[in-house]
Amino acid sequence: MKGTVLVTGGARRLGKAIADALRACGWDVIAASRTSPDPAFAVDLAEPDGPARLFAAARAAASDLCVVVNNAAVFSHDAELPPDKESRLRAVNVDAPRALTELLAAHGGGAVVNIVDCRAL
Repeated sequence: MKGTVLVTGGARRLGKAIADALRACGWDVIAASRTSPDPAFAVDLAEPDGPARLFAAARAAASDLCVVVNNAAVFSHDAELPPDKESRLRAVNVDAPRALTELLAAHGGGAVVNIVDCRAL
């Protein structure tokens, strides 16, 4: 095994494809998503403590966590967005990836892949 990768938004679409490809290459993968069937990894990254809770759960599950793929995103047309959609867009698309990157760095570092949508701006 090469280590463990945390893939946010790893249950559907591009995130699932990334998680599947990493597994096929010999990585252990934690595929986190707001709707994950595993309650430890079903975290809403828009919540202020969401990134920290997800990182703590990932570290508890895998002490060899060494890569974070920040893939989770929300889009301006998503039905679940509140009236102040800009705050949720920023929290998930900008603040959570930054927080997860800082947490990985604080725990010995590793590699980070940020998949950014134009809506982050």
